[in-house]
Amino acid sequence: MGIRPAREEDLEEVLRIERESFPSPWPRRVLRKHLADIFLVYEEGGRILGYIIATVELLPSLEPFLHILSLAVSSGERGRGIGTALLGSLLGVMEELGIGRSVLEVRARNLRAVRFYERHGFRRIVLLPRFYRDGEDAYLMVRDVRRGLESPRK
Repeated sequence: MGIRPAREEDLEEVLRIERESFPSPWPRRVLRKHLADIFLVYEEGGRILGYIIATVELLPSLEPFLHILSLAVSSGERGRGIGTALLGSLLGVMEELGIGRSVLEVRARNLRAVRFYERHGFRRIVLLPRFYRDGEDAYLMVRDVRRGLESPRK
């Protein structure tokens, strides 16, 4: 039980979570490509219950930052603190790397996710009109300061 780096053999379960979590899920080949990035899974009882994917972005004239690309928890396991644990582990990696800022985009109408990120120190910076392929808007959210995160509940 716990959080660990994702492996090739995890992709089928990650894909299942991706499909039940997002209206435009990433295909297997995209998930496989992200195995080279920061890709963590939450495993319990031999099952993958959630995952988080991020990359370190290095842009000219900006300090390096962590770009959170995806965070999802299996629908039957939400509300147990698994997303918080995954985010906390990722922010721990960020701290180890000496990176002070993380950014993400989240669907503007996904208020549960927006509130989740706000509870963990992210703030809405700007609305990105028609950001997603299906035309939906997104919020760009940023977190600059590490805050305490709780452990998952059983």
